[in-house]
Amino acid sequence: MSSSSEPGLDLFEAGEFVLCGEDSVRRPHVRSRRVFRRPPTPELFPVEFDMTSRHARTCLAIRDGVAALDLSFLVESYQDFGGVAYDVRGMLCILLLGYELGIDSSRTLEDACRHDDRFRFVSGGIKPDDRTIGRFRRRLESHLKPIHKQVVGKLAKKKLASARQVAVDGTKLKAASAFVRVGKEALEQYGMDLPTSDPEAGVVLGKAGFLLGYNLQACVDMESGVVLAARVNTTGSDRGQLAAMLEEAKDVLGEFPGEVVADRGYDSSKCREYGEKNGVEILVGAQDPSQVFWTVVDENTIVCPMGREPTLHRTHISKGEPVVSRTIPAAACAGCPFYKECRTGGNSPILNFPKGMDPVHRLLGIQRARSATGKEAMKRRMATIEPFFGRLKWNRGKSRLRLRGLGGATIEIMLHIIAANLKRLQQAFILLLLGLREQKNTQRHCVHAS
Repeated sequence: MSSSSEPGLDLFEAGEFVLCGEDSVRRPHVRSRRVFRRPPTPELFPVEFDMTSRHARTCLAIRDGVAALDLSFLVESYQDFGGVAYDVRGMLCILLLGYELGIDSSRTLEDACRHDDRFRFVSGGIKPDDRTIGRFRRRLESHLKPIHKQVVGKLAKKKLASARQVAVDGTKLKAASAFVRVGKEALEQYGMDLPTSDPEAGVVLGKAGFLLGYNLQACVDMESGVVLAARVNTTGSDRGQLAAMLEEAKDVLGEFPGEVVADRGYDSSKCREYGEKNGVEILVGAQDPSQVFWTVVDENTIVCPMGREPTLHRTHISKGEPVVSRTIPAAACAGCPFYKECRTGGNSPILNFPKGMDPVHRLLGIQRARSATGKEAMKRRMATIEPFFGRLKWNRGKSRLRLRGLGGATIEIMLHIIAANLKRLQQAFILLLLGLREQKNTQRHCVHAS
């Protein structure tokens, strides 16, 4: 080893260990400051990356996008002792490209860094082993949200991420542990303490029945398809999730969305009250068919189709909360031409709402969702957010997670979202260049014509 100790010389370049203590004992595991490994010299990949190769634009989008990010907070998370780490940008590029290509195994990523030109191009030629990749992936848990906010901020500057109209929906993902499908009897027998290697996973209801996994909530811009926010939890139902997703969107965009479109699984008085309080228009269908029966006139008066107002019926407890029920007395409906249609079985439709909440906001939202504009927004919601779930679960193979725990599930989802948003950022740049080129050619033709 060299004994050079020039001031300001990088320890890795000097090729020496730090001298510590009065006796100057060499300690290979101790460093005096934070350093990272340099890329190999000479580089073992071509300087000019072949743009005709497969996924070439994806590689460029990830490499150039990560190069433009401020990762100082990630660098500062490393300490000034221990082994010499790899460059954080190269490691992040490896994970983003891997998840974009559907490669999430650390061992497979290690092999790709050694033999795949695409990974050597985006990472700068570094060759981390599988344990290094796994540890770095876990280190990203608290840093992926700031990275995601930077990417969305760059998209917002290019008018590709707005808060005018967003779509919110959820899907269920299987946990990394053994797949367990239980019925209602088994659910009551075991509760939430099912025998599993992922204790943080919960029993959620998917399309094929109960499964052990997580509930992924996503918020997507309906104009550009950019994923603005995501949240992973173990709540089995989507009801009550809308307020949390609005907070996530505000944290990323800096403001609440103007309009939120979601399916009827999100229908709840609390969510609509929350939207009304923060100036967010909620377009959500009615989960209870009886809610469609009532209409709102004069801004705050609830009436039936014949214009009669419901009176106080009773107050009861439902799911641990007091609920107020209103209906129209049978005597008031005497002689009504719709008596038989409305009072099926002798009972008229009942208006239920939590005690202390105004049902007007919920009914107005249901009316907007059933209007022609609302139905058109519902169709565009399906065409916007469902392709994201399709790419995630089927094209990228994420119907089942690889990492355990709520933090691991969040890491995997955020890596997918950041990689997809970086691709959209590059597409916007290419379209901008094409537009400038077309504008320049048009001006040239106009000059020749004149």
